[in-house]
Amino acid sequence: MISALAVFCVSGVVSAQGKADIASIVSKIAAVEPAFSAQVPAAVPVPAQPQMSFTVQSGEEVSLPADVDFFPIKQGRKLVYEYTTSESDGKDTVVVEFTGTSLSADGETATARVTVESKSAIKPVVFNVAKKAGGVFSYDFIGGENRKDFPFPLSIGAKWQSEAGDEQVVSFSSRIKVPAGNFYNCLKVSVALGGGDAGSASRFYAPGVGLVYENVSGEGVNSRLKLVSVQ
Repeated sequence: MISALAVFCVSGVVSAQGKADIASIVSKIAAVEPAFSAQVPAAVPVPAQPQMSFTVQSGEEVSLPADVDFFPIKQGRKLVYEYTTSESDGKDTVVVEFTGTSLSADGETATARVTVESKSAIKPVVFNVAKKAGGVFSYDFIGGENRKDFPFPLSIGAKWQSEAGDEQVVSFSSRIKVPAGNFYNCLKVSVALGGGDAGSASRFYAPGVGLVYENVSGEGVNSRLKLVSVQ
């Protein structure tokens, strides 16, 4: 504002008295302007949103945000995986489509259609998931095994036994890269197959997605399941 008035004054358009009046106004504005500027706060940058972290001490229960779900079972969800095993050549495509859910006194149950597309055949099977007070359980997935995916309440170091072996929650902040992308803050489960004598396995569950990676290194058998896409 001051510079505009000064240019107008110098241009000679106004009279001498007008110039004197404008000069008086300019001096008053100059006296007020610093105080006015001091009242305007400096711009504050918006801080970057930190990534969620679920790292806790062994045995400590985790207080997760209400919207965090490591195994969503909403009807209509479709997950596509890439499956490889040392028992056969090439890569199979595994498609998991949740077709229905139901509620009961025990919890929530979902039914999914699993289609394994290999070079030799297309094998459809029925896959069931149950969310109960004791954890998340899956039945008749690839290989036909039944298992507890992870327990409730969640805690680092939580242990349980399954048909495969001794299982344990080891992390809530794992990272994994699969064809579907990079996933952070994953729940990681490690498995000692046959108590550790038959090999090892690991599973990664991403928040809001579910199972994104599974690796099995057993006696004479190695397999990997990687998420390719999710809808």
